Amino acid sequence: MKFYNPGYFNSHQVKVTLMFEDYKGAIIFEVGGNTMGSSILKTAISSVTDGDFIPIEHELNKKHINSVDEAGYIQEVVLFNGKKRVLIDIGDVEDSIVSAEIISYKIEK
Repeated sequence: MKFYNPGYFNSHQVKVTLMFEDYKGAIIFEVGGNTMGSSILKTAISSVTDGDFIPIEHELNKKHINSVDEAGYIQEVVLFNGKKRVLIDIGDVEDSIVSAEIISYKIEK
């Protein structure tokens, strides 16, 4: 991201990176509303740990999201270490979060 103007009612794309041993993965979703900066990151982490977010259409999500329920919520993520993969249930994903980053945003009008 080359420019960030914190303000109210922005829609942010957030990347949450996961690791388990040497297995890695990431999921991307949008966080919007009357929040900015660190509150976006806190909301993103809470959303992942609670499993109450819906992923957006993105290449990383296609690679790392294994199972989605009928409402669109993630049930399982896939982490890779090159040749092998490990599946992590969304209820256990909290222990695998290593970072959260705002990767883009747009101002809601």
